[in-house]
Amino acid sequence: MTAIRSKGRGSILRWFCLVAAWLVIGLLTACRDSSQAGDVRGSESVKRAAESGRPDAQYQLGLLHEQDAQNPADYAEAFQWYRRAAEQGHAGARFSLGVLCSKGLGTAKDEKAAFAWFSKAAEQGHIGAQYSVGRAYKHGFGVPSDDALAIRFFSMAAESGSGDACLSLALAHQQGRGTKPSDSEAVRWLLRGARATNAACQFLLGDCYETGRGVEKSPKVAFQWYSEAARAGHPVAQCKVGNWLARGIGTPQSDAEALRWYQRAASNGAAEAQYELGIIYLNGKNIKPDPAQGVHWLTKAAEAGFANAQWLLGVCFHEGIGVSKNDAQAVEWIRKAAQNHQPAAEALLGQFYQTGTGVSTNVVEAAKWYRKSAEQGFEDGQIGLALCYARGEGVVQDMIEAYKWGRLAANQGNKKALQFVRELTNSLSQAQQSEGDRRVRSFAPVPFPAPSP
Repeated sequence: MTAIRSKGRGSILRWFCLVAAWLVIGLLTACRDSSQAGDVRGSESVKRAAESGRPDAQYQLGLLHEQDAQNPADYAEAFQWYRRAAEQGHAGARFSLGVLCSKGLGTAKDEKAAFAWFSKAAEQGHIGAQYSVGRAYKHGFGVPSDDALAIRFFSMAAESGSGDACLSLALAHQQGRGTKPSDSEAVRWLLRGARATNAACQFLLGDCYETGRGVEKSPKVAFQWYSEAARAGHPVAQCKVGNWLARGIGTPQSDAEALRWYQRAASNGAAEAQYELGIIYLNGKNIKPDPAQGVHWLTKAAEAGFANAQWLLGVCFHEGIGVSKNDAQAVEWIRKAAQNHQPAAEALLGQFYQTGTGVSTNVVEAAKWYRKSAEQGFEDGQIGLALCYARGEGVVQDMIEAYKWGRLAANQGNKKALQFVRELTNSLSQAQQSEGDRRVRSFAPVPFPAPSP
């Protein structure tokens, strides 16, 4: 089988998108100081101690109810025990009450009440609460937004070892929120967070070394930090490690190791890795070809909204690769990819409308989709649009525009376009050709948007 690879530009997952995935706060598990439970052991002994008024036992009993929660009543019971401990000044219980209030578990969702409990715990030095107060000030959860106060509480938590707080400080320094922009200061906090085994910090530190933001560019060091994040279970880092191993960037090339990391990342839900794994199974690179397995992974990535996978899955349905040929399904996936601005899909959808493949013939729609692809600089879209202008199909006939788009495709080595331009040039005046060349020189492709997080 001819090797299959995306004809569109590779998606660029910039790290503001990436951060969103790893900045989700595990408030239910963060920094809970269960050591205050003393020597209380077993649910019955905990319950007796809690009923006797011991705040450490009341907190522990709240934890037991929350951890074993099967229905709202369990959370309500946890809330009540946390509250009894919190009213006696237990920091962990106050933090846990804030978590339940912020999520509406065991009580009505109340961000102001959550902020109040977080603040009380933060005053007692609870790291998770300090971080939560910082988040509240940053996002306006139960309190007016205040970037300076967010920085203050993030700093408290970061100095005490919170990797998430280090990450938030790094982002604040890069964005200049509540502080002066400083890439070097951002790197300093990322390094602290990375050393505290925060996978998101490790990943973004790798990105800094890859791009040279705040540090000297070093693919080798970037790969080391990406690897740390990958070993910590960061799915996007696992995919990045797979990509670099496959290409020999910052590390010796190894298809076998790349496959191993793609498999881990794909199993952890990384859509790009699922797409890459799909291609490997389709092509049989260092593995027995298995088109059905390839389609399986492409489907997972496509259903997650990964545009390149949607396009390639559509191609598989159109050509009957790893799945029964089905042009209706092909059009469905190609359309999804085209709506996500994938240029190869836009060009193919234009072709489908032009030829009536899986849809009713519609030359206006064909020209529309060819144009979207062409404007991104994709050669198939450009020659398709050139032919539309030459024939007056779906657009007003315009030989100069036909020349422009044909020349742009020909400049990329498209054989069909080279032949088209040679034939068209013979019918154009010198003035028309000069104007076409001017339009070619002024052309600037529209970037292929990065996928949404």
